Amino acid sequence: GAGGLAVLGGTAVLPGAADAADKRPVFRWERSGGFVAPGTDRLAAPRLAVYRGGLAVADATRSAWLPDRVVAEIRHRAVDVLSHPANLARRPGAPVIVDAPQTRFTAAGSANGRRYTGVVDALEEYRAHHAYPKPLYDLLDDAAARRQRVLDTGKLFRPAAVRLVVVRLDAPPPGGEPQPWPAGVAVPPIDPDG
Repeated sequence: GAGGLAVLGGTAVLPGAADAADKRPVFRWERSGGFVAPGTDRLAAPRLAVYRGGLAVADATRSAWLPDRVVAEIRHRAVDVLSHPANLARRPGAPVIVDAPQTRFTAAGSANGRRYTGVVDALEEYRAHHAYPKPLYDLLDDAAARRQRVLDTGKLFRPAAVRLVVVRLDAPPPGGEPQPWPAGVAVPPIDPDG
């Protein structure tokens, strides 16, 4: 056969990984998609993850410990924004931006165990157009500032787990093999200058 590698993803938990009772973050900010190479999203770390107990990790490279009060403020603010669907709605009439990444925020509710998630297209790219409501941009700004503080003042992050991602390189594209151009459909003109 042609050979190749199968797609495999997972986390190998090393000794000491059971330190935190809840390994899921209470707040997570991610960006994915856009005009990137295949497999890139599988390798992308969250821009910021904040865990119960105060561990904040930025880009899976730097970490810092936050006081419980700060963790609670981050979580409450995110839940307040994400629990209102209107905060995630793009303004009608905003221009269309193609191949832009998606931004995903996830926050844990308090005692109910519910998780709130908001996924929006081109949040940062639409900023100049004010395409999304102010609370969502405020959440982005707060997360970006917190991430930058962790990157600037945090310590090298040494996780108790590693992520393994293997991408098959010889797999056919989604939807199967490329098909010939349909008969009777005009080929769009190509501008050599542009």
